[in-house]
Amino acid sequence: MVKTKDIFASLRLRKNITTRSAPDVYYECGVFMETVGEIRLALEAFSRFYSEGVEFKDAIPRWERLKTMAPPSVPSASGEQS
Repeated sequence: MVKTKDIFASLRLRKNITTRSAPDVYYECGVFMETVGEIRLALEAFSRFYSEGVEFKDAIPRWERLKTMAPPSVPSASGEQS
């Protein structure tokens, strides 16, 4: 069985697929991740719309809502946020 994290990881590796070239791919991935409870991955998918300035459906409002739901980052031993 494919893990949800693997699905998004494979999308990240495809540098030619951006929210500008295929907004539906990132949007549906974000919706799926949110549905299965992978809030951080959903947040990452929707944040790409914001960072690339792409308006698509309700991606940016979803990103803003999910930011309030995401668990806080845990500092690593070196003090960096993960």
